[in-house]
Amino acid sequence: MTDREHKASEVREGELYRLLVENIKDYAIFVTDPQGWVEGWNPGAERLLGYREAEMIGQSIAVFFTPEDIEKGYPQQKMQQSLEQGRGNDDRWHVRKDGSRFWCGGTMTPLWDDDHKLRGFAKIMRDRTEWKVAEEARQGSEARRAAILATALDAIITIDHEGRVVEFNPAAEQMFGYARDDVLGPGHRRPHRAARSAGGSSPGHGPLPLDRRGAGAGQADRDACPACGRD
Repeated sequence: MTDREHKASEVREGELYRLLVENIKDYAIFVTDPQGWVEGWNPGAERLLGYREAEMIGQSIAVFFTPEDIEKGYPQQKMQQSLEQGRGNDDRWHVRKDGSRFWCGGTMTPLWDDDHKLRGFAKIMRDRTEWKVAEEARQGSEARRAAILATALDAIITIDHEGRVVEFNPAAEQMFGYARDDVLGPGHRRPHRAARSAGGSSPGHGPLPLDRRGAGAGQADRDACPACGRD
C-alpha cells in the first residue's frame, strides 16, 4: 500500500469512527488523554450526563463521579485497573450536570498506539438505574420475606409443583422435629423414614399444618407432616 492509499484508508476509518460515535445515542462514549482529561464526547454522553461537548473538552472525568467516590480516588483507580487488566469495569452511581444521580454500567479501556504508547482511554457508559432500583427492591423483598419466615410463630412450609419442599421455617422445624436442610430440595433425606426408624407410623397426606402446636406434640407432629413424608 502506498502512502497515499494508507492516508486515504485512515481518513475512511476516521470517518467511519466519527459516524459510529455520533450515531450511538443510547451509550455515552468519550475519549480521554492518559491523565483522564476529556478529549472526545459523543451525543450519547451529552444525553446521559447533560454536558455539551464544548463544556467537557479539557475537563476531568472526575466531574461526574460522586463526591464520596472522588474522595476514595475511584477515578484514578479505574484508569489504573484498565491498564493492569485491559479494561476497568465501572458499575456505580454517577452524577449528571443537574446533580441527579444514576446507576452506571460502564467500561474503561486503554488506547495504545502502534508503538504501544498509551494515548488515552475510551469510556462507554449506560444508564442502568431502572435495573438497579428493581434489583434493590427484589433484595429488600427477599430480606423481608426471610425475616417473616424466621420470626413467624406458625409453621410455614412451601412445596413446588413437583412436590419438593422449598421452604421450611424454624417454627416448622420445632413443630415437626426435622431440620430445614433435611427436608429441602430433591436430594433431601426422607424424614418419614427417620420417623419410622424411631417407631413412628407413616405420615399422612392431609392439608399443610399452619397452626402452631403446643409443646410436647413430639412424634405425632413428626408423623403429621404431609410435606416431609412425601415420596
